[in-house]
Amino acid sequence: MVRRIALPIEANTALLLEETLKIEEEVERQREVDLVGQLITAAHKNRKPCWGSRKPLLALQEWRVWQLVYTAGFNMRGSQCTNCEALLASESDPCAYCGQPVGAVNDLIQLAAERVFDPGGKVEQVRGPAAAST
Repeated sequence: MVRRIALPIEANTALLLEETLKIEEEVERQREVDLVGQLITAAHKNRKPCWGSRKPLLALQEWRVWQLVYTAGFNMRGSQCTNCEALLASESDPCAYCGQPVGAVNDLIQLAAERVFDPGGKVEQVRGPAAAST
């Protein structure tokens, strides 16, 4: 059981759904806070989480990312190689990996999330208190 709520006996389904969704939202925000707390603890113990933009992109390029956690609304410009499709934090030319031209990308997070999710990794967008911790 997550939590009990008291509703009037004559409560309609709309009220029941509204109250249930509030509880679900609270549970989800707490789960996100717990996840971010675990990542912060792991970082302090040098257990390999990456923060910022460059380290996660390098880990992504090396296929070492199994879970990507980012703040809702976070958007990052960068570039993608036209040859090897490497994702880069800067919009520099040429690609740092293969030397070929790169193209500007408006939403680097979306491309990174797809790269993690496609082979079966986890992608988590956090909001509220968890987002404030990142």
